[in-house]
Amino acid sequence: MRKRLSLSLKKIHNITDVMVGKVLGGKSLGQLSAACAKKMPIHENIDSFAYAKKSHFQHFEIPKVHANQTLKTADMKVYQDAFIFTYIKQNIKPGAKLLEIGGGQSRVIQLLYDSYEIWNLDKLEGSGFGPKHPYDPHGHVLVQDYIGAFNQELEDHSFDFIYSISTIEHFPHDEETLDNCIADINRLLAPGGRSLHCVDALLKPGMLEVHPLLPKVLKENKTARTILDYDTMANDDDLWSLPFYAYYTRYFHLTKKRLKPFGKPITINIYWEQNNQ
Repeated sequence: MRKRLSLSLKKIHNITDVMVGKVLGGKSLGQLSAACAKKMPIHENIDSFAYAKKSHFQHFEIPKVHANQTLKTADMKVYQDAFIFTYIKQNIKPGAKLLEIGGGQSRVIQLLYDSYEIWNLDKLEGSGFGPKHPYDPHGHVLVQDYIGAFNQELEDHSFDFIYSISTIEHFPHDEETLDNCIADINRLLAPGGRSLHCVDALLKPGMLEVHPLLPKVLKENKTARTILDYDTMANDDDLWSLPFYAYYTRYFHLTKKRLKPFGKPITINIYWEQNNQ
């Protein structure tokens, strides 16, 4: 009953989003992508994808479930799903072994499990409003645990690609947890393996509020790439932040704060490779 209700609410949201998108005007994300004949390869231009920009959507392969969204209706996971999905399709060979951290009932896994060996590491305790109950992991392997716990079901140096979507911002901030999470990811990455994470952050007047794992990785891993500069983002006309409509229909009931004092919710993307130092 609960699952059917959740699916019904998602359908209602999607139908409403399409209607609102038409009223607000502008092309759908699917149309933006289809109109772009020369797409920018993500990996070769990883610095250009350090944080979410409006222009990125035209370079993504937009999953069908998000294709009717617009820049004015899409929520954070629409951008993040499309970004990770496109990166994998462009750069990770079919048959490779992938790990999603904190995926829940992942939309990306549902799109890719036919072409890759995919594992999902999630404690399923509802962290970050995620699922609280086990589900049928059709087409992939589910391990119920947290990253940083060094779960031995996950073999050392066995994953070609590790990624997460709106997960890192829910990690505790203490130094031990940060060390363990980074060490565990590096333990799991195969030689030459890649790691890419979409992290929710807040752009507030005069400051960037971001999870401390990001600056720590930048400091400790010479392969790490992202941008954590407030002025760069605040002055970028191409910056894409959570739109007004999506905030008040998806998050306001959770934050109980108006959008302006809450800050601009943005996505920061951080990339790194196994640290062999």
